[in-house]
Amino acid sequence: MPILPGIMPIQSFATFRRMTTLCQSTAPDDVLSALQPIAHDDQAVKDYGVRLAVDMIRRLRAAGLRGFHISTLNLERSVRRILDELDWVAPVQSNAKVAVRWQSR
Repeated sequence: MPILPGIMPIQSFATFRRMTTLCQSTAPDDVLSALQPIAHDDQAVKDYGVRLAVDMIRRLRAAGLRGFHISTLNLERSVRRILDELDWVAPVQSNAKVAVRWQSR
C-alpha cells in the first residue's frame, strides 16, 4: 500500500503553533526563522505557507514520490494556489468545476 505524504499549508501563525503543540512536534529552525518576523501578518504567513508547500512537493517529486495528500482544513484557497504554482490545475472557467491535471514530470 503506498504511503502518501501529507502537506498542510500554514494558514496563520497561531494555527501553526496550535498544531505543533497539539501534535507535540517541532518545526525546523529555518521555518521558525522565516515565520517569526511575519507572525502578525496573516497574508504574509499564508504566502509563506504556499511557497513552503510548493517547495516540499517539488522536492518530494524530484525524489520520486508521485502522490500527495493536501489537507485543506476547509481553507481551499491556499490549496488552489499550491496547485496553480505546480501547474496541476486547468484554468477556472465560469460555470465549470476545477479540473485537476496530473502531470508525471
